[in-house]
Amino acid sequence: MQHLPYMGILLLSVSLPAMLGAQLFYKISERQFKHTVLGLLFSSGCFLCISYRFL
Repeated sequence: MQHLPYMGILLLSVSLPAMLGAQLFYKISERQFKHTVLGLLFSSGCFLCISYRFL
C-alpha cells in the first residue's frame, strides 16, 4: 500500500505529457514535429554527456 502515491505520480507524469504531445502533433506540421523531437533528443543526449563528465 505504500506504493500507491508513487503510482499516482507516475500515472500523471506519463499521461499528461503524452496527451499534450498528441495534441501538438495534430496542430503542427510533420516537419515541425520531427524537428522538435530531434531537438529534444539532441539536448537530452548533450545533458547526459555533460552529466557523465562531471560524475
